[in-house]
Amino acid sequence: MQAKSTVHSPRETPQLLDVDLCVYGGTSGGVVAAIAAKQQGRTVVLIEPGRHLGGMTSGGLGLTDHGCKEAIGGLSREFYQRLAEYYSQSGSPLTDHELGLGWTHEPHVAENIFNDWISENNIPVVFEHRVASGVVQNGRLHSITLDHAPPDERGAPTAAPLRSDAMRIQASLFIDASYEGDLMACAGVGYTRQRESREQYGESLAGVRFKPYGVLVNPYLRAGEPESGLLPLIQAGCGGREGDASDEIQAYNFRLCLSKENMRPMAPPENYDSLRYEIFGREICAHAGQRNPLLPRQFYHPPVGHPWVHPRMLKMSPMPGGKTDVNNCGGSTDFIGGGSTLYPEANWADRAKIWHDHEDYIRGLFHFLRTDKRVLPETRTEVAKWGLPEDEFQDSGGWPHQLYVRESRRMLGEYVMTQADCERPTLSDSIGMGSYALDSHMCQRLAADGQVIFEGGFFFLLPGPYPIAYKSLCPRRDECQNLLVIFCLSSSHAAYSSLRMEPVLMILGQSAAVAACEAIEQQTPVQDIDVPLLQRRLRAAGQILECPDAIE
Repeated sequence: MQAKSTVHSPRETPQLLDVDLCVYGGTSGGVVAAIAAKQQGRTVVLIEPGRHLGGMTSGGLGLTDHGCKEAIGGLSREFYQRLAEYYSQSGSPLTDHELGLGWTHEPHVAENIFNDWISENNIPVVFEHRVASGVVQNGRLHSITLDHAPPDERGAPTAAPLRSDAMRIQASLFIDASYEGDLMACAGVGYTRQRESREQYGESLAGVRFKPYGVLVNPYLRAGEPESGLLPLIQAGCGGREGDASDEIQAYNFRLCLSKENMRPMAPPENYDSLRYEIFGREICAHAGQRNPLLPRQFYHPPVGHPWVHPRMLKMSPMPGGKTDVNNCGGSTDFIGGGSTLYPEANWADRAKIWHDHEDYIRGLFHFLRTDKRVLPETRTEVAKWGLPEDEFQDSGGWPHQLYVRESRRMLGEYVMTQADCERPTLSDSIGMGSYALDSHMCQRLAADGQVIFEGGFFFLLPGPYPIAYKSLCPRRDECQNLLVIFCLSSSHAAYSSLRMEPVLMILGQSAAVAACEAIEQQTPVQDIDVPLLQRRLRAAGQILECPDAIE
């Protein structure tokens, strides 16, 4: 379902659209940024390459990674209040709706809230257009050119646009709210994809990190015979030395919404190859005689709000409406080595292939769980009962319309946030709070000493909320003076592992929009705005900038 506000098509769109603020990316943060700027009285346009608003928040991630709930303020908080109000009015149980906020939701409910919110504020949205180039003059992004490129029937980006140079946007300020940082890259702003070494910023969580697989699993096609080659899903090489920098970034997946009622079966991919899942079959066998902790003897469905975890295989959290949010557990739905490292800088044809490969991989995983004789019979039967809800993601066959791009480009801006900023809060230019754990998914699955090991993941709780630096949203002054970046903000990999959460994306969307309006008013580069004035405006708008004790 698309937003009810004005949607421009190639024929209807003027060749040039001139606005105060252009927000690129209809993610949750992009929607909030557009609303915040419009509420400040500015002309705004929101550009979304796909067909839907909300990004991951409406794309299957129904279990909110919120961290400290009291640290979520402003429009981000209002979104979760709107969720709670919807489910309260619909008569659904509210056991998970603490502080009047809804932390679990169905994808279509989130999307409808975003659509209604955009319509209430009469914000024009340009769907199915993606940035092709940018014009930078005297240190400012003057305009961007968009191609008209509707996603394919599976929701993935298309290799070639229907029409090149379909639209040009000229704006005083730009916000990159995309998961990939494509606008930032078009503006010539410096960035990195690399996981830094421990030495670069003195971070204990940085660089290459090895983790045992949990059980001994032979990595070779023929057990004990390295010359036979590695199983699929295992990457060649040693992964580097502990603490070294690495080009490999954390794995992507899709967050699946499944149901037993009113659903379509999840068909296997046409190219299903059982060998691709042999590593899981061997892991099941390695657990034989231990009551099979890999897959439990029976599935169960506890009350809403309690995690439904299948040890070392799937995390299936119940959502309202008898649905689920399915996430990775133990390297299952995460397509480790499936192209996340290449995706941020890949061309559109390669991005489409990576997107399709992720879908095929997860469809194949569920086919394996339904059919492989090493999986417990009762588990095979239960898995077969779940399918894709008919009332979700209707224009992509029930499959989520958003690939979970957990990490991509990260700007090298005016200030780089690091692990220390998350653990020991001292920043004075706070424009919002983060609080979720330092959480990176695995980056590689390797073979060492005849067994499988993981590389790259970690999960460490933080002592409390921490401020997010305004300067981490700003490019370097000599690169661009009228662009703010919210998802691909300037941070190390370790710090980013906490900053990447959806509530934070919405917090930063609002703060960036208010900062952009201030830069327009003062006719100054974003690097030179009056930060204390910005902070006063944000507090007045309900944003939380300091560590809260509690919120009534």
